[in-house]
Amino acid sequence: MLLALPLSLYAQKPAASLEQVRNGGATSPVSPGNWQNGNLNASQAHFVESHSIPYRALLTGLPSNTEVSLTMAYDIRHSSRNALDFLTHFDRIQPHGQFFHNQEIIDPTIGTSFAGQLASPTSKLVIPRPTLLRTDGVPGTVWDQLTADKREMSMWGGEILSIVYDGSGDLSVSNSEQRIIVTFKTGTSGSAVLAWGGHIASRLDWGYDNAGVPLSAGGISGSPYHMRLKSWTLGNLGNQDRSLAAAAVIPPPSCDIEGPASVCAGASSIYSTDEVADSYMWTLVNNTNGAVFNPAPSSTSQSVTVVANATMGGSYTVKLVTVRNGISSTEPCEFPVTVIYPTTNEIANRIHCHGDPGAAINFSSPVEGATFSWTSSANVGFGSSGIGNIGAYTASNTTNAPIVATVTVIASANGCAGPARTFTVTVNPRPATNFRYV
Repeated sequence: MLLALPLSLYAQKPAASLEQVRNGGATSPVSPGNWQNGNLNASQAHFVESHSIPYRALLTGLPSNTEVSLTMAYDIRHSSRNALDFLTHFDRIQPHGQFFHNQEIIDPTIGTSFAGQLASPTSKLVIPRPTLLRTDGVPGTVWDQLTADKREMSMWGGEILSIVYDGSGDLSVSNSEQRIIVTFKTGTSGSAVLAWGGHIASRLDWGYDNAGVPLSAGGISGSPYHMRLKSWTLGNLGNQDRSLAAAAVIPPPSCDIEGPASVCAGASSIYSTDEVADSYMWTLVNNTNGAVFNPAPSSTSQSVTVVANATMGGSYTVKLVTVRNGISSTEPCEFPVTVIYPTTNEIANRIHCHGDPGAAINFSSPVEGATFSWTSSANVGFGSSGIGNIGAYTASNTTNAPIVATVTVIASANGCAGPARTFTVTVNPRPATNFRYV
């Protein structure tokens, strides 16, 4: 005898499968990228810091026209480094020239009932700006640079209703995940695809520690990039964690600058980089000295010559952006330079009569630590040259006419000599005394 069982017992249970793109190794790309529900290493995937790892969730056995909330999580911190900053659109792997091939096609609909509908998702919704920020605003400032279409999550077979953070995560600890809740309404097909990307933290945004190690997770070994499906309102999801090895993520080009950090006014100084790039863009910023490039640099210049203004001090910053295979260093290297121009403060002229006592003449400069040398056109009691201040003296003029000594003072600091400062010391002869006897 056959028993008639309710059709609901044969219905597929709701299920979700988290997958990430396997776009092949850097020298063996796969396009379109294959979707894999396992972990990936450098032979299976290749990205650059600041790219987004493509993810999709295959949702099956869905009840019709039902509101569902799915909680996912991603590691923002791993081993005291920054891993995934925030969520983005699923297709963000440009520029790609670093790998000497065109970027792979990223199609979340491959192998699903929505195949061929890449350009027409059922629903899209903007992913909110990250709420966990460093004091300088990173990674929110990075999110701000994305175009609107790269801030969206996409869905086929349903309608995304909301995307909200649940308040989790801590950038100050060694390991931390950020959870985000996606609420959507199912369609009538029983299946759906949800697609997004995970922004790979870049050392150009986070910088380096005191030992020169990147604060991005690309500076460590292992697999720091984790994405998870945590739970949903349709039951148990099981273990849904996918990781990517740090070795699959290469750093962006750098642009270290070498050259003198302090120069004399009027000096010509060379600044260079060891970075091998396709192009170099050199500029001078914060240029209070009025320094100039001479000659003007070209896009192929690995070094530049900067000529400081000879008539003033101040500072300038040498700035460099490198581009290699279409990938820019993004945050330019900046090398601040101080221009040393040790002037001598004004000195009052003096007038004496022969034999008068003269107080010491002390020199000063706005440049700390300046030293002084001086010469005098005539010896009027303190010699014709010296180093440092002029000590107390007795004015001397044994002639019958006034003597005007022009004293020239030059300040020096850190190997730089400043402009000449002059003042005069005039010594008049004593009037002769004639005695008349009567």
